[in-house]
Amino acid sequence: ERGYKIKGSISSHFHSDSTGGIEWLNSRSIPTYASELTNE
Repeated sequence: ERGYKIKGSISSHFHSDSTGGIEWLNSRSIPTYASELTNE
């Protein structure tokens, strides 16, 4: 472990098989950002 702290995550596009990471980040109160189209 390097001791890094995640401040947030930016999702540039969507793949239906890889969105679980966003839920994991949000469950740990880590903000996630995406365009309106990506959020659809």
